[in-house]
Amino acid sequence: MPVANYQLLRKPDGYLSITPAPTANDLGKFYSEQYYQSLQTVSYHETNDGLELSYKTLKCSALLHAIKQAGVSGGEFFDISSGEGFLMSGATKSGYRVTSVDFTSFAIDRVPPASQGS
Repeated sequence: MPVANYQLLRKPDGYLSITPAPTANDLGKFYSEQYYQSLQTVSYHETNDGLELSYKTLKCSALLHAIKQAGVSGGEFFDISSGEGFLMSGATKSGYRVTSVDFTSFAIDRVPPASQGS
């Protein structure tokens, strides 16, 4: 589903989520076809060129801006499926206390040390 079809939703407990939530089939397809598990995965590139780095940084900045516009600035930030840490790094720089998890250690092993925090 295109990103434009999702909306940010504030849960009664204060957490932010998206709606509609991806289905189990959507997630299964993403993790089996697109999400990287090894260097041989089609969607993974071990190095990012300048344009790709700019895109990933801008994408994270846009998400953080949307969260701030929803009234959340600072506090706890839980980055699920953090990959190589682009969102984690941006959220940390924006003043959030970040906890990141990923489906595979393959991704976490590639987080730059400067993005890992303490």
